[in-house]
Amino acid sequence: MTSYKWSRIMYDFHRSYYEKTDPGGKMKNWPIVVDGDRLVEDTKGQMKKFCDIAGLDESEIQYSWEAAGLEPDEKPLSSFLRTIKESTGVIKGPPSSMIPDLELQVKKWAEEWDEKAAQRMKEAVESAMDDYNYLLARCI
Repeated sequence: MTSYKWSRIMYDFHRSYYEKTDPGGKMKNWPIVVDGDRLVEDTKGQMKKFCDIAGLDESEIQYSWEAAGLEPDEKPLSSFLRTIKESTGVIKGPPSSMIPDLELQVKKWAEEWDEKAAQRMKEAVESAMDDYNYLLARCI
């Protein structure tokens, strides 16, 4: 099972460190938390914010590239590598930044696995939400 507990602990530790060593200074927005969904949906906007906070030159970021293609010796891994190697930029998928209907997910999980596994997954999601929302509120 996964959780955001350790990420939150690390965030709080580093936030406390920066507050003590650089109160109100240039590190006031550190550590930087990036939400993956926001990064995919608004890559340039998120990277601009990141670069502004980190003091980096956004013009150095490459937002598109030529597809690399699969090498002959990579064929056994093609199902894993194809999307990466054939990409020409950040691949947007269906929007996932909204919180899904948990009860609907539980029904899907029960169909795919079983009711016991679905309930355990539901409990894991519910127990992770406080830490998830805490970190999400601090995203750029």
